Amino acid sequence: MIEKLEKIFNLLQKNSVFFISDPSDIFYLTKFTGTFAKILITNKKAYFITDKRYEGEIKNLNDNFEIIITKNFKKDLNFLIKNYKKILLSKKTLLSEYLLLKNKKIFFNEILNELRMIKSKEEIEKIKKAIEIAEKGFLHILKYIKENITEKDIALEFEYFIKKNEADGLSFDSIIAFGSNSAVPHHRTDDTKLKKNTLILIDAGVKYKAYCSDLTRVVGFGIMGSYFAEVKKYYEILRNARNFSLKFYKNGEFAQKPDRKARIFLKKYNLDNVFLHSLGHGIGIDIHEPPFINSREKIKFNNGMVLTCEPGIYFDQKFGLRLEDDYLINNEKPEKLSKLDENLIIL
Repeated sequence: MIEKLEKIFNLLQKNSVFFISDPSDIFYLTKFTGTFAKILITNKKAYFITDKRYEGEIKNLNDNFEIIITKNFKKDLNFLIKNYKKILLSKKTLLSEYLLLKNKKIFFNEILNELRMIKSKEEIEKIKKAIEIAEKGFLHILKYIKENITEKDIALEFEYFIKKNEADGLSFDSIIAFGSNSAVPHHRTDDTKLKKNTLILIDAGVKYKAYCSDLTRVVGFGIMGSYFAEVKKYYEILRNARNFSLKFYKNGEFAQKPDRKARIFLKKYNLDNVFLHSLGHGIGIDIHEPPFINSREKIKFNNGMVLTCEPGIYFDQKFGLRLEDDYLINNEKPEKLSKLDENLIIL
């Protein structure tokens, strides 16, 4: 915690103060998980502001922060910032908070994003554990899949299992998509019942000690004949596109490059126009963190970043395919953190 604060202290001039309100940023700096907290950092001092409900939970912060238990946040905030001309904010600051500060010169600063992108050994271990639990959940629900089960049934079973096996909970609402539903990249899991000769897309993740995982696999339930041949053909193309793009998941490479390379690869098969989303994103405390692996991202990969790679192709009203795993940037070759079998799963 001290090292993180020092980097912010060094950023600030005497007349400036950093206002932090995003819950994930606050957790990153303090491990605090309550519903109300704000942080103010000057070039010499850090203030942690919360209310009476959390007074008993924050005693461990006393060595690094001056604790303020507020009854009137607006009044206390104005008092603390009255001698500062410049306010630094994250772009995640809420409009209501921005309006409280509008009488000062406001500058946006992304130092917390920059710090959070590079994971410590402890953070990486938590992400690995989140992946391990998710993989166990995937293997569990494969045994649970049967005719006439609904998408929601599978999603609920996954959630129940992972919570019984050390997870805090889901890192996002699971996507369970049968048949043509899988052609919608962010399908909302519903009451569709499973029939034979159906493709199933499963996109799910777990939180462990506040850190996320994110995995996607495709399952063929009783698929056969020409349908099986078509699915298998496209799945292998997709996996090869993934493998090609991963060559550019390396330290110092621009994050936009793997996305471009995946599209170039798919274009050879006239499939670039059915790749409907970006190639991946960072994961950590939040399920979607910088860098975002798309054609607009200006950030370069650095060792210690943990990212997804998730190419997908979607055939409207027919089916969709996506393959997603989590990777650690490690010099010239990414380290795959997930161990789940990546072959097309046939039940």
